[in-house]
Amino acid sequence: KYAQQLKDAGLDDLNISLDSLDPIQFKELTKKKLEPVLEGIQAAKDAGLPFKINCVLMKDKNDDQILPMVKWSIANHFPLRFIEFMPLDGDALWSNRDVVSEAEILQALQPYYSVQVIEQQHEPARQYLLNDSYTLGIISTITHSFCHQCDRIRLTAQGELYNCLFAQQGLNIKPQLQALLRAHNSTDHVLHSQQLKDQVMPYIWHKAKGFHALQHQQTRKISMHMLGG
Repeated sequence: KYAQQLKDAGLDDLNISLDSLDPIQFKELTKKKLEPVLEGIQAAKDAGLPFKINCVLMKDKNDDQILPMVKWSIANHFPLRFIEFMPLDGDALWSNRDVVSEAEILQALQPYYSVQVIEQQHEPARQYLLNDSYTLGIISTITHSFCHQCDRIRLTAQGELYNCLFAQQGLNIKPQLQALLRAHNSTDHVLHSQQLKDQVMPYIWHKAKGFHALQHQQTRKISMHMLGG
């Protein structure tokens, strides 16, 4: 509905969650209808909005979607990333038994595609080239952690900065951001900019150690719709 307006307003990247192409299965997983999501994806494409499709796989729930999702994404030239099921929004219901691992995803693909790994840089997804033509991403936080080379930080709409998706506490920089905006085009702008930098840099350099270091001390309910992917 708002794809073109968002593009015109300056939105330059979009992650779209799509965990199944089966309408019944999608409804069971999300309590929502599939068709509006597919329409939104088409609208983003028509508006020229760059986007990625994110598919979280869970054993015995939607792990039969590996091949359908890949075939559909290749046919439509959509970038696809499979994501290992993580303890997010789960209210302690997450179990490692539900995780479809990166190795299992590749095992499902290899009878149908040639699979070549692409050297990972600092992006969270490990990239694989299928049939020498299509790049598939897999985010394997649980079984193949990339925490040691992750360069992501997250800022919520409430002005809290998180140096790790699993960090137990964020850094409130909303007052400093507001002061910086108010000082735009004034002599105080440099001062507020330096104050913000002095607050943020130590927090970033003391980046949390990631899921495997923090999972046993997790007390904060982590919400992906608040933090983003």
